[in-house]
Amino acid sequence: MTDVRPDYLSQGNFARLIPTVSDSKKEERATSILLAALMSVYEFRKAMLHSLQQRVGARTKLEAWTEVVFKDCSGQVKLATGL
Repeated sequence: MTDVRPDYLSQGNFARLIPTVSDSKKEERATSILLAALMSVYEFRKAMLHSLQQRVGARTKLEAWTEVVFKDCSGQVKLATGL
């Protein structure tokens, strides 16, 4: 896997098993560890995604990013606000 950010993200950090963020950011550290484990351990990924009715094959690739910010998608469907 490469940690080259996809074109549709303006910001984001590649999920790592040993995060590089400070110890005070416990939630971000835990999220990074969980996502890195999903990327690395086939049986874990298969079990977790099966619960969402998603098939996972032996050649399935999964990339995970934390603290993502998507690029502006003007012209796309906007989320409803003020409901």
